Amino acid sequence: MTERRAHERAEDEWTKTARASLRPGYPVAILNISGGGALIETGRPLRPGTRAMLQIATPRGPVGLSALVLRCAVSFVTADAGVLYRAALRFDERGWTREPRTRAG
Repeated sequence: MTERRAHERAEDEWTKTARASLRPGYPVAILNISGGGALIETGRPLRPGTRAMLQIATPRGPVGLSALVLRCAVSFVTADAGVLYRAALRFDERGWTREPRTRAG
């Protein structure tokens, strides 16, 4: 099988427990993340081709990443949680996981 990923997934421990949201504050779960993008789950549908701002609380402080929504589909439906969507995001700034920038610069 040929590896199709352009960026290696981040394996840092914080990526498994990071709190994240999409502006203006919709919570998301990060399923996996790399220097080039992320796969997330959220309770809100995202339209492919639109822009999104992913806010992540990291050990070094908050990080805001502008991204393009590549795809979004229903992940699953439950009576309690309702509909969850899985979306793929491509970050505008590549390689951010090596030296994440905070709002202070």
